[in-house]
Amino acid sequence: MSINKTAILEIYHPTTNDLHLEARVRGNPVPTFTWIWDGIFIHHSTEKYEIFNQHYYELGTKITTATLIINNPQMKDSGKYTLIAKNDVKSVEISKQVKIGLRSEYHKKARMDDVKIENDAPRVIPKPPTPEPEINKEEAPTTEEKSSEDLEVADALDEEQEEDDEDD
Repeated sequence: MSINKTAILEIYHPTTNDLHLEARVRGNPVPTFTWIWDGIFIHHSTEKYEIFNQHYYELGTKITTATLIINNPQMKDSGKYTLIAKNDVKSVEISKQVKIGLRSEYHKKARMDDVKIENDAPRVIPKPPTPEPEINKEEAPTTEEKSSEDLEVADALDEEQEEDDEDD
């Protein structure tokens, strides 16, 4: 029987170079939406503008996120953007003055595609497992090689002992 609204959010996406203007609207019956830029009606999606309305339910009430996407925003696209939400009961206007500056100014803003943590819980990144050391087969002798080497060393020591005994 009425329309409830929120402010228009302005979100720049540097990876796709587009500016999203979004507003959440709750209306019963569900309203129709019209976007206006400086008094010029934007009736449908074009190469410059894309219009999306996403519906979802919250506590049994249908809510719509009305979105206007400005592709490749330029300084000349600055101005007053208005969303009109209208149903059989009421008509509501939501406006936002949008100033589009140089692209470098937008890159300083937070990016939507950056991950943001909304709660206060600390973020824990698991430590990768420590890899097992690799044994180089050329360097490490096998048990058979060890025993034969030990015998060779023992034989060499015996020979030296015998030579020493003969000299005495």
